[in-house]
Amino acid sequence: MTNQTNGNGVRLLFYAESGEGPKPPIATLSLVGVCFVFFGLVAAVTLSNGPELPIRWFASLGIAPGSGRWHTFLTYWVLHEHLWHLSLNMLLLFVFGSCLEGGVGWRAFLGLFLTGAVLTGAAEAIAAQYAPVHDSGAMIIGASGAVATVLGAFVSRYRSTRVRVTGIRLGVQALPLIAGLALAEVGAIGYQALVSPEHLPTAAHWAHILGFLYGISWDQTASALTAKRRGVPSRATSVVVDVGPGDSGHESDHWEAVLAGAPSDSEALVQLPLALAAEGDWDRAHTSAGRAVAEALERHDRATAVTRYMRLRSLDPHSILEERLQLDLAGSLADGHHFEEAVHVFHSVTHTSPDPSLRAQATVRAAACLLRYLHQPEKAHSLLTAFLTHATDDDWRAYATKLLREADAALRVRRNARDGDSPWR
Repeated sequence: MTNQTNGNGVRLLFYAESGEGPKPPIATLSLVGVCFVFFGLVAAVTLSNGPELPIRWFASLGIAPGSGRWHTFLTYWVLHEHLWHLSLNMLLLFVFGSCLEGGVGWRAFLGLFLTGAVLTGAAEAIAAQYAPVHDSGAMIIGASGAVATVLGAFVSRYRSTRVRVTGIRLGVQALPLIAGLALAEVGAIGYQALVSPEHLPTAAHWAHILGFLYGISWDQTASALTAKRRGVPSRATSVVVDVGPGDSGHESDHWEAVLAGAPSDSEALVQLPLALAAEGDWDRAHTSAGRAVAEALERHDRATAVTRYMRLRSLDPHSILEERLQLDLAGSLADGHHFEEAVHVFHSVTHTSPDPSLRAQATVRAAACLLRYLHQPEKAHSLLTAFLTHATDDDWRAYATKLLREADAALRVRRNARDGDSPWR
């Protein structure tokens, strides 16, 4: 998702690689919204009518260790003790959860969050009863265990991510940043144990550590299964999380920073030329657009090549491609039913390639699209007639002759239909 304001507003830029453009993080925003709405409702009712009703809500929705109420493992995470507790959890969920959702999809992300909530809630309930330092009377609330799960999955999937403040060229990699948070958790446990044997790990500590480990294992398993099913690696290696005050810097700088760490990042390859074009740097935009399409064609990912071309076609990305890649792109466009674009690219090869065989192939295939799919027999007939006057390749000459007969037949049908509708007959 990209959300930008110019001037002095807040500027957030984050996304994850996908074959399509960035989408709003529906699941993440919904989870954050539910937590804030419920916190606001509790606060409003407490201020107006006292704490009696909110206390009953907490008792009904929070986990009471040893109670056996299964539904509370799905509801306890909406409750938070105070605004700082809520704000920290929701900030981490909003920034890192949005990116992760962009990479795995909203359904998988929601499943990860809820299973993480159940697992960490159960771990905290068990620790509250049976750990060396326990409090079986504690009410377990808060989304920190589920958020730790999201952080674990995020750092597993996006090891090359950089987190930076807008306008500052340097940034901090997410891996050491989140690993630092995990080590701080372990350090807090060690410090407490050193200061007093009574301050051994609390139930919340166990939940946070387990959530982080579960998120890592979930992502590793999901990525391995996806790679096995598709036969190719499925994970993206980089995203940008850019948080800070708005500035007048170029958006292209952000996408170049992404590509510096991950040269094959799908969305950055598309967004960079669009950003350069918006900034008026047409030469670099044109070159970058061609690079985006070429990268997909060289991986034989024709569907992605077509998607990128259609998003960047105003920049003529095909014109800097080697002729064989142009033919591959044109064929992919035709397979995707983008016949006018396919003819456009075929014509480019016809007029620019020094190789007679490639020119012949491009001309005849363009005529086939015009005749069979765009229903323009006149243009196909003219193109084929001109081609046959100088064609030397026997195979393409034979195919062109066949198409020319089809064009003649189509033109006769049109003439007969037109004559049959004439009032003078």
